[in-house]
Amino acid sequence: MMFNLKSSFLLGLVAVSVASPTPSFDLVARAKIPDPLVCDGTTWTKDQIYNSIQQARALENSNYAYPKRFYNNENIFGTPADLWEFPLADPVWRNGVSPGTFRVIVKDNYDYVGVTNKDVGSGGTVHKC
Repeated sequence: MMFNLKSSFLLGLVAVSVASPTPSFDLVARAKIPDPLVCDGTTWTKDQIYNSIQQARALENSNYAYPKRFYNNENIFGTPADLWEFPLADPVWRNGVSPGTFRVIVKDNYDYVGVTNKDVGSGGTVHKC
């Protein structure tokens, strides 16, 4: 009888450990698109940001300048993920139009990461909005 009780207890521990979720350190929470986002005196709505993300997705395999890789050299987003940038403009950016200084930053799967703007007079460095 004692053998069966020990076996049952051990089997229960194994079942619980297999069924329990394990922490994954590869998971990064998806950022929520703010509404509104105010950056350097410019206000962007959630819809404007979302529409830019959708345009980036639509132009993914085009030969246009955007979307293009965002190298995150300043490590402003603190993620090792591959990131992409696309002009944030109103109306939505299209090829042949000046892209301006604001960019929406997304992951490979087009999950929103954030928005950047160029620092005035810095030669191209950017900051997180």
